[in-house]
Amino acid sequence: MISKFSLSLFFFFLVNNTLFSQIKSYSDISPKGIEVCSILDSVNYVPDSLKQIVCSTLKAKGFDFTKCFVDKRISIDEKEKKIYIHIWDIDYLIESRNLERSSRKHKIMPSQVTHSGYYGGEIVYDINTKTAKFLEDQ
Repeated sequence: MISKFSLSLFFFFLVNNTLFSQIKSYSDISPKGIEVCSILDSVNYVPDSLKQIVCSTLKAKGFDFTKCFVDKRISIDEKEKKIYIHIWDIDYLIESRNLERSSRKHKIMPSQVTHSGYYGGEIVYDINTKTAKFLEDQ
């Protein structure tokens, strides 16, 4: 028979594990309506089966992983057999957030880009050929 102490200890670890395994919120840097998490977070929105492919694609493009964020909205096109994973640059997110805030206040806020060539785009993974490519936002 399980003692009350053991049962309490079990629930304590279960609750702690649940709390600490959740995806960190980056709502302070992302514009309204966009949910993102760092590509480096151990728990992020990229399916485990695609994490290596996403990282390889970003590495081939020379992106800094510390500045890459993945969007929660991952699209699957059943007809074309493709998966679309939107990638954001931290400065792109912050700039968009600042523009959103300044438009509410009717002020122009200066850009605070910390590196050159910030980007946004999506990784398109072809299920049939098992290849991925990065398409930049225009």
